[in-house]
Amino acid sequence: MGETELEIETVKVQAKLFADFREQLEDQAAKYHDQGKSKLEEILREVLHSG
Repeated sequence: MGETELEIETVKVQAKLFADFREQLEDQAAKYHDQGKSKLEEILREVLHSG
């Protein structure tokens, strides 16, 4: 394998790692969004029922 082919393979691996990392971040963001939404709904229920 020549130097150019090695560089191409390296970039492919880096791109795959970046895509995996991005997917993990998107999953984490969705999880935090859902948790925040649930907490907001819980607070609203408490406020509405206490009044």
